[in-house]
Amino acid sequence: MGIIASHIVSKEIQRGTIMGIKTSKPEIRNQIALTQLQVKIPTLTEKIFIKFLLKEIESIGLQIEGKRSGLKDNSY
Repeated sequence: MGIIASHIVSKEIQRGTIMGIKTSKPEIRNQIALTQLQVKIPTLTEKIFIKFLLKEIESIGLQIEGKRSGLKDNSY
């Protein structure tokens, strides 16, 4: 028995080789924090990475939740 993200084992769940168990507790949600020094100007590499990261997180959020996840692009 263990805890794992369902999208990682979705094929195994569909085949019936493993089974998910629901509890009365809320589902676990991952949190990602991106921190930056306020006084430091981001480099070009940092700006590109942040845009990529926000875009990827947004696309995953749309696929999983079917709605906008509320992430804001700070227009770097």
